[in-house]
Formats: sequence, C-alpha cells, structure tokens
Amino acid sequence: MEDGKVVLAIDFDNTIVENAFPEVGALKLHAKEVLSALDKSGCKIIIHTCRTNPTINTNRKLRKKYLNDMVRCLKDNCIPYDEIWTGKGKPLCHLFIDDCALPFISWFQVLADITGMIKVMNNKGDANVKV
Repeated sequence: MEDGKVVLAIDFDNTIVENAFPEVGALKLHAKEVLSALDKSGCKIIIHTCRTNPTINTNRKLRKKYLNDMVRCLKDNCIPYDEIWTGKGKPLCHLFIDDCALPFISWFQVLADITGMIKVMNNKGDANVKV
C-alpha cells in the first residue's frame, strides 16, 4: 500500500475513546500504549471517524467542531497518527479496527456472530435468524 508499511484504519469513538458523542469520551484502557507500539513498529495509522460525515450531520460548523475536539483529544493524549480520514467511503488500508466491525472468517461464522450480537442487543435468548 504505502512504502511497505501496514496501513491501519482505526475508528475513534468507542474504539480509541469511550462513546460519548458528540462529546469526546475518556481514553480507552491501553489505547495510547498499543497505538504507540504500532506507530513505533512502522504501521501507518489512519484515524477513521463518522464525526465529519455530512450524511450524519449536515451542519458544517458542528462537523468542524467535532473534528477539532477529536484532534485535540489525540494531541492531548499523545496518540500517534498519520492522518485523519475525512473522505467519503472507507480509507484504503490493510486492516480496520472498529467497535462495529466483524471479522470475515466464513458466512456461517458471520451468521453465528450476528445472531449472538442480536441476542445481546435484544437481551433475548433467541434471535430467530435462520438459514
């Protein structure tokens, strides 16, 4: 992808910090240490966020404030990164790290994982997802 570096796209809210949107939540346990280690190992770190997404928030001034709040948090906590993705769609990378991600192993594993997530989200014993 880029000079032989592993490129990571890392979500901000509920991955680097606790989810408190539109505020910036507290730094997640070990986020700084792990991101620093990844940076020192030569990974390129792209922070990926929906804070700047005009589909979610049409107010340009608020989007800019949310972005500035995020940058301030990263700087104040000495979180290393190479860029912040504000483009449309997903950034080009080798790996996404995101609280809303699900690894693809097989479609049957996806079904099992989503079924389990639905059970937790609905606080029910049976998600009623059948193949």
